[in-house]
Amino acid sequence: MHDRSGLEITMVQLPALNTPQFDWALSRMRCKATPVAPIYQPELAAEAITYAADHPDRREYWLGASTVATLTANRLMPGLLDRYLARTAPRPLRTAPARSQSAAVAVPAPQGGQRGHAAVRGDGGVSALARP
Repeated sequence: MHDRSGLEITMVQLPALNTPQFDWALSRMRCKATPVAPIYQPELAAEAITYAADHPDRREYWLGASTVATLTANRLMPGLLDRYLARTAPRPLRTAPARSQSAAVAVPAPQGGQRGHAAVRGDGGVSALARP
């Protein structure tokens, strides 16, 4: 926009993804954190991001029904979802006891793939992209 650079920016809002983030991220929770269902494979996010890069005419893309519901609720009633989640601490976020972790944050993530150990829902394809 500025200086007529021709630069276009598009944001892709993603649902929970089955990545190893919750397997190696430092957490001070009493239980091991897990993503909130539905959880999708990372290839779906890659497909959506590629699609958005090829079609930058939209400012945002929302991937998956859970993302649409969360962002819509947050626009209609800001903060309500935060207060609800803070009070209820949903079960999907609390699983097995957390393992001992070191506080070394500057250490590279362990190698071994891009998938976590979460139960995954079907991929949905790029057709799951919604217009905000």
